[in-house]
Amino acid sequence: MNTPRYKFIAYPYESLPGSGVATRVKLVHTILEQDVQLHDLLYQFQAFLQAAGYTFFSGDSLQVVNDSADDYHDREDLYDLNVALMKENESLMLKIEEYEKLLAPQGAPV
Repeated sequence: MNTPRYKFIAYPYESLPGSGVATRVKLVHTILEQDVQLHDLLYQFQAFLQAAGYTFFSGDSLQVVNDSADDYHDREDLYDLNVALMKENESLMLKIEEYEKLLAPQGAPV
């Protein structure tokens, strides 16, 4: 079935007054697939923007970003957890070093 499910339309260029050139450009990007995954739809929209003259550099992409307060606090909690784990790891490393010193024969390098 060739029923358009999504259409991106742009008129990127207009005739310049006094140029004597009649420019009529209509850019249409049509997606026929009904069940498009969000990341695929974003990829297609990025292709549409590139066709309209926008530049995307290597590694650039369109993304959905959750900037809600809850997400911020979740990230803050993860950061706090990471810091606590790093401190615990440092403490364990010090204990291991102390244990190795106890096990080492007298005068042997540790």
